[in-house]
Amino acid sequence: MVLTTESLSDAHRRKWGGSSADVKVYRAPGRVNLIGEHTDYTEGFVLPIALDLTCYVTRSKNASGELRVVSENNGQERRWPSSALPVVQPMGDWSDYIVGVAKELFRAGYPVEPANLRVHSTIPLGAGLSSSAALEVATALALLDGRAIPALDLIQLCRRAENRFVGTPCGVMDQYVCVKAEAGTALEIDCRTLESQVVRLPEDLAIVTVNSMVRHELGQSAYRTRVAECAEARDKLGVRSLRDARMEQVDELVGVIQQRARHVVSENGRVKAFLQAESSAAMGALCYESHASLRDDFGVSCGELDALVEMARGIEGVYGARMTGGGFGGCTVNLMRPGAVAGFEARMRAGYRARFGVDPAISICVPSAGAGRQA
Repeated sequence: MVLTTESLSDAHRRKWGGSSADVKVYRAPGRVNLIGEHTDYTEGFVLPIALDLTCYVTRSKNASGELRVVSENNGQERRWPSSALPVVQPMGDWSDYIVGVAKELFRAGYPVEPANLRVHSTIPLGAGLSSSAALEVATALALLDGRAIPALDLIQLCRRAENRFVGTPCGVMDQYVCVKAEAGTALEIDCRTLESQVVRLPEDLAIVTVNSMVRHELGQSAYRTRVAECAEARDKLGVRSLRDARMEQVDELVGVIQQRARHVVSENGRVKAFLQAESSAAMGALCYESHASLRDDFGVSCGELDALVEMARGIEGVYGARMTGGGFGGCTVNLMRPGAVAGFEARMRAGYRARFGVDPAISICVPSAGAGRQA
C-alpha cells in the first residue's frame, strides 16, 4: 500500500505544524522470506523479498532541542532531549527501536539533531513481516536526513540497534533486504560475507501471505533460546557457525541441539536447492519440507500455522507453503499459480474461520524496492 508524499506530509503538518517544504518523507519496506528461516544468525543463506507494505517516517526540524516522535498506528507520543539520547534506557515498547537507532547513530559519528518525526506503517505488527526492521531503517534515514552512509553500514547499524538496545538477538536478513532489495526480484543473501545477488522468480509464480492473526513477540525467551541452542551446537561441533557443519557431524549430536542443528544445516541446503529448482512445483516442495523442519526440528511453529499449511496443501494450483518469520505465530508464505489466487483466498478464509473462528488477513506479495527517501 503506497501512500503519497502529499498525504503523508499533510498528516505530519497537522500534528507538528510547518509548511510542506519543511517535511521530508522516508520509507522502508517490510519483507517476506521465501526460504531460509532461522539461518541468518548462524551465518547461513536466506532468500527474502521486500514488500509493498511500508513503514513511513516523516521528518521536520524543530527548535525545541528535542527529538519528538508520534506513532499514528498506536496514537502514542514520545519526547527526549536530543543531547540525552545516548543515555536513555529502554522502555520496552515501540519507542526502543527509535532510541536504539539514535544511539547507534551517535556511536557511528552521526549526531542526532532535534526533529519532529511521525511514524505510519502499513506492515502488520507481530506478523513476521519485519515491521521492526522497517521502522529501524526508515528512522535511521529520517535522522540522517540526507547525510550519506554506505548501505552495509546502515544495515549493520540498524541490526545493532535491535540486538543491543531492544534486546532481540536477530540476524542481519531483515535489515539487509529492507535496504538493498530491488523491485520485482528476490535477494539471495550470504549472511556471513554480506554479499547478495538478485534472483528473478518464475513468471508463473504468485506469492501470497496468510496471517494467522496470532501475534508473536520475538523478544520473548523462545527466540533467544533458539539462538543459544544453535550456539551450543556450534560449540560442540567445533565449527565457526552451523553454516560450516555437515549432516554427518550433526548426526553425532543428541537431543534438542541435534534437532536445532539439523534444521539449520538442512535449511541452508534447501535455499541452494530452491535457487537451482527447475520448476515452481519443485520450489513449492522445498517450502513444505522447510515447514516440517521448522515444526519438528526447530520447534517454532504453532497449531494455527500448521493448519494453514495443511489447508494450502489441499488446494489446486498451490505449489507449496511454509511458515515465514520468527515463528510462534505470524504468517505463512504460499507459492501458487497466479490463476489460483482467488480460489485459494476463498477456501483459506472459510477453512480457517471454521476451525479457529478468526478471519485471516491474506495479501498478494509484490516484490518491491528497498528503503529511501520518497519523492
